[in-house]
Amino acid sequence: LSRSIHPVPHLLNGSLHLPDFFLDVTLCRWLFLLTRYLQLFHPVTAVRQLCSGFYRHLQLMLLALLMLTLVVLLIPLIEVKQESDQTEIEKAAGDMIAEISWTSDSPADIDLWTDAPGEEKVGYSMPFGKIFNLVRDDLGRDVDFSGLNYEFSFSRGIPDGRYRFSIVYYTDNGQGETPVDVRISIRHRQGKLMIPIYEDVMTLDYPGQEKGVVAFTMKDKKLVPESRSFEPFDIFHSTLKQSQTKNK
Repeated sequence: LSRSIHPVPHLLNGSLHLPDFFLDVTLCRWLFLLTRYLQLFHPVTAVRQLCSGFYRHLQLMLLALLMLTLVVLLIPLIEVKQESDQTEIEKAAGDMIAEISWTSDSPADIDLWTDAPGEEKVGYSMPFGKIFNLVRDDLGRDVDFSGLNYEFSFSRGIPDGRYRFSIVYYTDNGQGETPVDVRISIRHRQGKLMIPIYEDVMTLDYPGQEKGVVAFTMKDKKLVPESRSFEPFDIFHSTLKQSQTKNK
């Protein structure tokens, strides 16, 4: 028989020598593994694989370094921008701020009045004073395109003395004397913080009604403890009466 038909020499005589056969197979396997080992750990192959891995890690390290550099360069710019915005807000906020707001779908015209030390009264008809300025006079939904109903006054400095604030239901603009809930916030500056003096919601029931919100005393730019008072008072109506008396 030819070797091409019977590749295993132990079968030529019709007999099988199992130990020799397994020895040949095991030897072939060891030779194969040795060849793979030499291929994998050949100096040239090992250096090539080492360099390939090194370059991959080097690329990742350079990419991470680039991203870190960009972040470090951008952080100061972001901080400067935030500081600039905060500075502008602080400049605009004044030393004491009084704000009122009411539902945005209401056509009612609500007014904020302030009475600062020195009998300085500030409202829609007298918006500028030595201490307070009425920055926004809101006339209600139908004559305002901002979509909001709010008014606010800022002060320049906080002189010692008594401060009073009131709200007035000036007109309903045809809505039928519907009561209006008004949110009030009065704060003063202390360093970089705005400290609340009074925050609450009051209801105005009919046009022409005025309600005193709060009165308090400031000393050295701080609220005098236990100085807040909620006794009824008016600012607008008394000012209106004084104006009518002068005109007679």
